Amino acid sequence: MPVTLRDIADKVGVSMMTVSRSLNGEAPSMVSPALRQRIRKAAEQLGYHPNVNARALARNQSMLIGVLYNGVNFLQSMQFLAGLQEVCLARDYAPLFLSHQNAAMERANLRLCLRRKVDALIVNPWVENEDPDPSRMGRDFQPSASPYRKIVKSGLPMTEVFGRRVPGVCSVRYDHLAEGKLAARHLIEHGHRRIVLFTHAWYRAVEKIPGLCFDAYEQWQGYAAEMRRIGAEPVVVAHPLTLQPTIRSDPMAFHQAAMESVRGVFDHPAAPTAVLCYSAYQALAVLKIAQARGIHVPTELSLVSGNDFPFAWPDGQRLTCIVRDPTEAGRVAAKTVFAQLDTGTATDAAIAPTLQPGETVADLKAQAVKTAPRGYGKTITGQRVIPMQTDGRQFSRPRRPVANAIRRRGKQDGPPRRQERWDQALVMSGSV
Repeated sequence: MPVTLRDIADKVGVSMMTVSRSLNGEAPSMVSPALRQRIRKAAEQLGYHPNVNARALARNQSMLIGVLYNGVNFLQSMQFLAGLQEVCLARDYAPLFLSHQNAAMERANLRLCLRRKVDALIVNPWVENEDPDPSRMGRDFQPSASPYRKIVKSGLPMTEVFGRRVPGVCSVRYDHLAEGKLAARHLIEHGHRRIVLFTHAWYRAVEKIPGLCFDAYEQWQGYAAEMRRIGAEPVVVAHPLTLQPTIRSDPMAFHQAAMESVRGVFDHPAAPTAVLCYSAYQALAVLKIAQARGIHVPTELSLVSGNDFPFAWPDGQRLTCIVRDPTEAGRVAAKTVFAQLDTGTATDAAIAPTLQPGETVADLKAQAVKTAPRGYGKTITGQRVIPMQTDGRQFSRPRRPVANAIRRRGKQDGPPRRQERWDQALVMSGSV
């Protein structure tokens, strides 16, 4: 027969109420720490396991936390769930984890959570009404926040993760503004001044619809703030993007979209020495084209990614990238809903990033120009000279865009044109 509270009470010589208070952590002032320790030790010796269902019935609670998770974020789902579960189990709660790949699944999962009478919700909403025409975003593009509006009004504790699509609820997300600043600052500290942000065309969509693509927007703001801090203007190369289901079910479709426009990075008149990529999908595109053009990373072009995915990087290079902590995000999300259950209030939280140094950033400050063949080693139209290794000796040559410019100028009449000022450099898609 299972061990009961009466068995523990008889062993210790106290009442069942005292045992219950000790094991449930209730009324600490009524049970001394020494007695509480004796009761818990006796429960462990007898092999007692609390009846969570009975406790839930007595408290009129289900002891369940519903988690509605967007399948787009599958790469970090296990780590997120590990952190969430850690906090939930410490409170004798169980997460009811449900993933959705479209708005219909999301609504069905929400109905299941409500039928199970979950005590709180952690939601990562879908974005519905997809349309590839960005000009129609204001009318057609809406996050699937509508099924949650009634839940918010009902008072059920709720926290949104990785987004800002449900009004009136707490948000736990990554600090994308800090990510943009951290990545740009890392390149600046290594001597780079001509830094291009390679992102998608919807990086400012949040200005039309609150919450849509806010991560790209905040990353851009962080990058732009660091560039202006050193007196440089930010430059953006943006590739087309749709939110159609194909790009969600196949994340590499995002990479393919980047491949279509990545040449704009290499052919940009600003002649960047470094590229900050929105994500690893864009970074992979930059590495592939650089390899195809014979441009060495990082000697001729440095690269930082806004996140890190488990790709097989060309030549086995370790990518310099921003690292996010989904495990900590899971912990914070759980703590937020428990704060709402305990006190009725909670605040938004942003998970701070870290930067993982790799092998894709060159330190321009440390590079020195030594002996060079005739015609090399000079600064041309303000371009930084990049030291190269050839046949065992170091010499300097201009970056590829500069060399191309020299060849073009040889065919022109009159003196060479001045390089366009950095703050007048063109943005390939949209204005900065």
